[in-house]
Amino acid sequence: MGALLAPVFGRVGGVFVAFLLPFLDVGISQSPMLHPDPDLGTKLLPGYGGSRILLDGALTHTFDETLPLIYGLAWLAALLVLVVLTYRASIAPAHTIHASTSDTTKVA
Repeated sequence: MGALLAPVFGRVGGVFVAFLLPFLDVGISQSPMLHPDPDLGTKLLPGYGGSRILLDGALTHTFDETLPLIYGLAWLAALLVLVVLTYRASIAPAHTIHASTSDTTKVA
């Protein structure tokens, strides 16, 4: 996520925001002590799938969190595509404007 935020906030600001957002997502919104039954807004956050799978693996003997696994994989795929596009745009060489031969006038 820091790779997506660095072009917006700068490199250092992107790192700080990249540390802040997961804390707000996983530490506050996904906390089972603060919110035992997550609402729809919480289910749409990137940390929902991973935190539910982690809690399911730690507290039960069977795996029954298929939908959160799909949410987590969807977030992973979406972030991967966005980071690749952002990275390609940031390392692309600058475009130069070439004068075409039709733009030049011949002096007689």
